[in-house]
Amino acid sequence: MFILAPISDLSNTRLAIRAPIYRMINRIIYRAVFLLLNLILALTSLVLPAQEDGKDFSVLEVSATGLEGEVRVLAEMDLMLSDPVEEAVNNGIPVTIVKQYAVPRSRLIIKRKRVKLEQRYELRKHALSDRYVVTDIGSETVKTYPSVANAIRAIGGASVVNLQLQKDEYSDPPQVGVRVYLDIYALPTALRMRAFISRNWRHNSGWTIWNIEH
Repeated sequence: MFILAPISDLSNTRLAIRAPIYRMINRIIYRAVFLLLNLILALTSLVLPAQEDGKDFSVLEVSATGLEGEVRVLAEMDLMLSDPVEEAVNNGIPVTIVKQYAVPRSRLIIKRKRVKLEQRYELRKHALSDRYVVTDIGSETVKTYPSVANAIRAIGGASVVNLQLQKDEYSDPPQVGVRVYLDIYALPTALRMRAFISRNWRHNSGWTIWNIEH
């Protein structure tokens, strides 16, 4: 004896089966659109010229010594915020400045850089004290300064880091790379889109390569 299920039950069963499929398809489409948008924004930022006001980040000096598994790197950087970036900070929007230390590696004809150490600093203005707060995100150390100039001077000032390297990580000749940049991806979403297509937010020193002395 066969019992026919009500039509409404069959419809509900079909919907229950299809719902996870629809959700999965929506997630795939959303992810694809998100990746495509970020790719377009990144490519757009690459073809834009430098800041209109000439303010940017640069690596002033690098020295690297040692080869026995540890390299001591001293780097000094010059950080100058463009007017729109400084205005955003003064309006309470935090910005993140990143310093990276890497080892150049050659793969066939492609030169790559393997990042060995990354230091991230958040700069924000404290509304009540009217001072500028710099947070070392890695160590959670917090310091305050009376002005933006003092704050970014402290971030870019001469500092020493130690890189732990294996023998097979050294290039020929042994070298180390240093760069500093403003992390646009760390900005609030609404501002991030504008920053990607604005030359005044493109703070990036590019890599400075230095031979390791021993």
